Amino acid sequence: MIYIKVSLKPHWGFLINYSGFTKSRPALRVIPPTTLIGALAYGLFRNQGETSGEYSKAEVIRPIFRGVHLRVNVPLIEYSDLSRVFSYKVRDKRIITDAVAVGKLYTIPLSNIEVVYLIDENKADEIIGNNWHEKLISASWSICRIGARESIVSAEEVTLSEAEVIRDRVVKTSFYFPFRAAKDGEVKGTYVIYNVVDWTEAPIGDYTTSPRIPLVFPYDMERFKSVEVEVRLNDRVNAVRVGKDIVIPWR
Repeated sequence: MIYIKVSLKPHWGFLINYSGFTKSRPALRVIPPTTLIGALAYGLFRNQGETSGEYSKAEVIRPIFRGVHLRVNVPLIEYSDLSRVFSYKVRDKRIITDAVAVGKLYTIPLSNIEVVYLIDENKADEIIGNNWHEKLISASWSICRIGARESIVSAEEVTLSEAEVIRDRVVKTSFYFPFRAAKDGEVKGTYVIYNVVDWTEAPIGDYTTSPRIPLVFPYDMERFKSVEVEVRLNDRVNAVRVGKDIVIPWR
């Protein structure tokens, strides 16, 4: 198993909203794996001269991942801006405007967020081709946004190396992981649980009917900082060492 670790510096924050709302657009407090897959797919296919249909392109490479993990080393501060939005009433054939609260996650661009992609080598070779290493490294350096086009980031460091499976049943990690990996829900430390789309089961694109699962996000919301949690793994999961860090795969 190969991993790619990408260090990204946000310029101001993130515009990533819950789907399924009408006027209200609250901000997601965590960047979901589907968004991180989309960010890498955007860079990959843009480098190949394909810039349209990025959601479907993200779906193309979804099978190559064994895990997608995030560590947030910046403060995340939720704030809603009053914004003017336009919509078109088909029946009346006219454009209307309204003022709505659009949620954003603001941050201080003093540090970074780190993303770890666990790669299935056979799938990557099958889907991307035998030079997939070079293409994914180039795509990682090409990540320019996380989510909406306003959420600008800069890639500061990219590492591709071999991951090491470890057999310990109790591990510590500061990267998010699926709650189902914890035996009897045993997670110690400070963390938040969010329900996110299960990208291992659902296609990337329309999430209105996609299954959602709990995600453990090791982050202290009071101190606005990343923390480490201790996890007892169930019998179906082995943790993986990626450099000096440990992540818990999704599959």
